[in-house]
Amino acid sequence: METDIIINRLDKTVSTNSWLRCEGMPAGCLFNVAVASYQEAGRGQKGNSWESEAGENLLMSIMAVPDFIEASGQFCLSEAIALAVLESVTPLLGDESRHLSIKWPNDIYWKEKKLGGILIENTLQGHYLADSIIGLGLNINQTRFLSDAPNPISVAGITGVRHNVDGIMQSVIRHFTDYYILIHDYGIRAVHDRYMERLFRKDGYHRYLDEKGIFEARISKVCSNGIIILEDREGNSRNYEFKQVRAVPDNN
Repeated sequence: METDIIINRLDKTVSTNSWLRCEGMPAGCLFNVAVASYQEAGRGQKGNSWESEAGENLLMSIMAVPDFIEASGQFCLSEAIALAVLESVTPLLGDESRHLSIKWPNDIYWKEKKLGGILIENTLQGHYLADSIIGLGLNINQTRFLSDAPNPISVAGITGVRHNVDGIMQSVIRHFTDYYILIHDYGIRAVHDRYMERLFRKDGYHRYLDEKGIFEARISKVCSNGIIILEDREGNSRNYEFKQVRAVPDNN
């Protein structure tokens, strides 16, 4: 496996995912990384936007060629990057890190607030991945949010001090590299148990909302293709793809 990692530092771009799609992957490279101070059109899952003040947060994308991963198991990359972010933020929060979790499929949460979001765009070749662009928006030093996003929080908002964005970026790349190699050597299940251990609402029954309304359920399973299976209080299994169900605060 190649080991070289190229880091491209951009003052401004439309989106780091789009920039990498245009640039492509240099030969002999493990990852091609784009990091921007500001994104004009940062994106989240299903076309959602991402608010970020210039220079205050981590806006980055990683391009890889995970051609050893079958299309049916591509969710392992989502698990790997979410775990990498969690492990990079944990040392910064001290005791407050106990409230960190991964909200399915890959949002980074502190308590009931969103700390970061991930957008992965995969290209397939036959039954395997041809390439993958993994975009991350992580709130670091921004403490005032003007959009209508319901629950943003930042690392500085939790700790009360500013943090080194570049140092966090380097840590994310390092942890993600470790998980990427782990998947390459041992398969897609190598990261799944760790992902499940850090999952938001992994224990007990909680409130959820789907197209039929609010119900209470527990997380039964997250499949290798990213589908979540919830079990309601009547014992019925409910399967959902991204955006088909969302968590509702239990105190509402």
